[in-house]
Amino acid sequence: MIWTLLITMWVLFFTMFLIGVISTRQGTQVLGVRFLAEHRHAPEIKAVVRRFIVGMAVVFVLLTAVSCVLLFPAMRTYGEVFLLLLTIADLVGSWLCFSLSQKSLFRLREEKGWIPPVKTNMTVDLSVSREKGKSSVSAVFVWLFFLLSFIPVVVLLLKPELQETMPFGFSFIGPLCQLLFTGVYYQMKRLPVRMTSDDTALAQMLARRTERIQSISATVIALAGLLFWLGFFFSNCVLKSVAGCVISIVVLLAMLLGCAAWQQKTLHKLEDSVADAATQATPDRDQKWKWGCYYDPADPRIFVPKRVESMGWTINLGRPAGKAIFAGIWVFIAAILLFAFGSGLKGYEVDVTPQSVVFDSSMYDIIVTREEVQKVELIYDLPSGVRTNGYGGLEKSFGHFNFEGYGDCMLYAYNDVPCTVVLTLSGDSDTAYVFVNDETEEKTKALYETLLAWQAGES
Repeated sequence: MIWTLLITMWVLFFTMFLIGVISTRQGTQVLGVRFLAEHRHAPEIKAVVRRFIVGMAVVFVLLTAVSCVLLFPAMRTYGEVFLLLLTIADLVGSWLCFSLSQKSLFRLREEKGWIPPVKTNMTVDLSVSREKGKSSVSAVFVWLFFLLSFIPVVVLLLKPELQETMPFGFSFIGPLCQLLFTGVYYQMKRLPVRMTSDDTALAQMLARRTERIQSISATVIALAGLLFWLGFFFSNCVLKSVAGCVISIVVLLAMLLGCAAWQQKTLHKLEDSVADAATQATPDRDQKWKWGCYYDPADPRIFVPKRVESMGWTINLGRPAGKAIFAGIWVFIAAILLFAFGSGLKGYEVDVTPQSVVFDSSMYDIIVTREEVQKVELIYDLPSGVRTNGYGGLEKSFGHFNFEGYGDCMLYAYNDVPCTVVLTLSGDSDTAYVFVNDETEEKTKALYETLLAWQAGES
């Protein structure tokens, strides 16, 4: 498992390096900075590009070398957190190389006087041109999506046995996210833009169409969130299908990327359609980037192309909705870090009492009584299977699994220990089997003897 994770991590690092190298020159841009054709291949610019590629290579080699620390068994307890931190370090290192190289290009462009003509920016004064709310998609849809997101809550209340695969508290994540999407809808619907034209009819037309485009985008985003949430819930809790969960994620990403692409294409097409009627030169778009982030409160878009447009889209932090999405992303990353760190550090404990055996772990606790246990056995070949809901780390795994020949079961195991104790439970139990071992083979055999004695009533 460790080699699979390491190879995956190395492929990720190399992909980041490769994307950086391929994206150095895109059309009129060098690392996202615009130059005239006669300046783009100047020796000074080539030198900056070479330094950028060398910097990206250093990040790749350094992080690849550091990741090899996980080959030491003592580090595997913190393996998940370490790999996630390395991923963040790769993103930060790549961003630093990109940002520092861009600053060098900006400085070079100013010193040499290689300033290209400024672009134009088209907007509309909505205070005089918009009849608010008449052109947008109805808010009924986003509120309907919010209500539908409570379906998992209702299902878990009606079928408490499903709470084994999803704790009841987690079922409120969907409604909370949908509430955020509802707020995004209202933010995008009310986006103010300005235009310096005195043509009122033109302003009204542009305002109506802009409002329509923004509200459609927000509605599709809310729908994507709902489809993902329901698909993930039913795949995980009802169908027990890992493939279903993966499909839900693919559908979410496809809808979000497709919506962002459609929004950008449609808004640009709309702006171009009125560019001849009313234009005003604005400061270079480069000035709207701060620390690698796009910031323009006057820009109505939530998602904007990156400086190197072929690399996708980024968030406009100048808009309230953009700030909310950016904060949500970091909260999500922090939650993953805390869960991975807490699960990897705490692991699980097995406490044998006269009345029961308590399996204590993060969010996957169960209690087994003597009357429920039909058989205790020791096996050396753990059957093949998949994790349906639980923690699967480099050193240990625990939670809900589905094993071939056994079906749904609970697992509490150190991955490198060759033997495992299997508790077969009665049909009245919610779980048919419990697999458990200890840190070493010797300790696992001792646990097996303890559980045998406990089942016989000797302890």
